[in-house]
Amino acid sequence: MKPTETLILDDEHRYWLGDRRVPGVTSVIRGFAPSFGAGQWYLDRGSAVHRAVQLQLEGRLNWDTVSPAILGRVNAVLKFIADVGLRVEQVEVKGVHPIYQYAGTVDCIGETQSGRVILDWKGTVDAASELQLGAYAMLPEAGRIQRGAAVEVHDDGTYKCHWYSGRELHFAGRTFLAMLTVNQWQQKHNRQDQRSGWSNETMTQEQQAMVDSKLYTRKTKSEATFAASDGSALPSHCEKHPTAMVRHSWNESHYILNGMPSGEGIKSEHAYFCAECGRPLAEPNAPHELPGAKNQDA
Repeated sequence: MKPTETLILDDEHRYWLGDRRVPGVTSVIRGFAPSFGAGQWYLDRGSAVHRAVQLQLEGRLNWDTVSPAILGRVNAVLKFIADVGLRVEQVEVKGVHPIYQYAGTVDCIGETQSGRVILDWKGTVDAASELQLGAYAMLPEAGRIQRGAAVEVHDDGTYKCHWYSGRELHFAGRTFLAMLTVNQWQQKHNRQDQRSGWSNETMTQEQQAMVDSKLYTRKTKSEATFAASDGSALPSHCEKHPTAMVRHSWNESHYILNGMPSGEGIKSEHAYFCAECGRPLAEPNAPHELPGAKNQDA
């Protein structure tokens, strides 16, 4: 990285150094673990939670602007910080590795009685969370890290914490570097597009036919559960069970290249149901309407 270059994260969650795009940690992992990604509505909710937490830790949060849709999750993060006695050093730290040339944003770095830790706030924690923290721990901006934690936060203000030792983070980081190497090889030789993993410039007529006919498609069923709301950005609650959770299901398709999912998942056939009785619920409005902690810099 040149001394004058600034790392920029654009609105589509892509990292840039000048006019050169740098692979992000989550995008690299998603190429090997497609379930690591999330739909846009969940990404927007996560961004609102992260922003509210950042402003609170910086002493600038106006609680009147925090949507009920994220309030419980924000409180869950703050409860975790208090429970472990965390002394916060930095939040939302963007960094790029000078040698391996990947970038990421660390949610929080701080110190506990057991040493310096690196933290990531999550809606759902899975095996790939360890890889993400391992990659972040190698960034120079993180400094010397003793442990890491993926903190799964819930709408009711509770949390579930998954701790990783320094040794586990080390091996997770080496695994991530192997993924990064494969990712760079794919970019160099295939220049993957979002649909197929083949370059439009080098795709043969037979390969194009395979993509167009969707012969290389794998469809999976996914599901998530969250609290209902009277707000515009969440499905309405069930009239029979107004306090019940909402079950959200969708189909996710991935194009397959050499037996591996390639590109971003295509989500479709969204459906919402009462988790108590199974009654169908109306779909929410567009995800960008999700209220959150925005424009609070003043």
